[in-house]
This record gives sequence, C-alpha cells and structure tokens, in this order.
Amino acid sequence: TATNGRVRVVNGSFNAQNVDVYLTAANVDINTVAPNFAAATYKNAVPASSSNSTDFTAGNYVMRVTTAGTKSVIFTAPLEVQTNADLLLMTVPQSIAVNDVKVLEVIADNGQPSTEIINQP
Repeated sequence: TATNGRVRVVNGSFNAQNVDVYLTAANVDINTVAPNFAAATYKNAVPASSSNSTDFTAGNYVMRVTTAGTKSVIFTAPLEVQTNADLLLMTVPQSIAVNDVKVLEVIADNGQPSTEIINQP
C-alpha cells in the first residue's frame, strides 16, 4: 500500500550460514514472536528472489539478526522503513569470526550507495 515499505533480506555471510531476522517495535521481546525472515541461508534471499518482498508499515523498527532457530542475537540496530521504499538488507562478514556480521542497507531507486548499519548491542 502507499504507506508501506518493502523489505528483502540476503545472507551474504559465510561465517553465519543460516540466520533469522526480526523487525519489531523497540519494546518487543523476540522470545515472544517468530522471525519476519526465517532461515536465510548463505547466498540466498528471504523471501526468495521469485517472490514479492515483505510489506512493512512505514516507521521505526529494531532489527535483530539471530542464528537461525535460536533467539541468540548476533546483530541489533534501529531501522527506519520509509514509505514506498524497497529495502534490501544484506548480512556480510564483519570479520572471519563465527557469527560476526554487519548489515548493509540498499534502498532501491534513491540513487545512493549502500549504507552500513551499525551494530548497537
């Protein structure tokens, strides 16, 4: 809809082979909810490239990346979803250490390069 943004996640982290991604309000305990993007395996997108991105009401969220199937957070940061934005969130290695990732954000059609989202544990 006109007040939504669309989000897709790609796991580009060889050191975090399978992740879940949560986009929630700041006060939500992820132990009480399912991931918005479950089991994003290395080199794959969720939803899959042949599917539509996931709609989110424009606004401010907290993004948390966990190892898939767990609630063990390996990355957390605020995220703004803008009206009519097409967001691609990509995990990439921060180092070679297991589960040490960072997230890049690309907003389609805004003419800007990707932005690194800073981990705020």
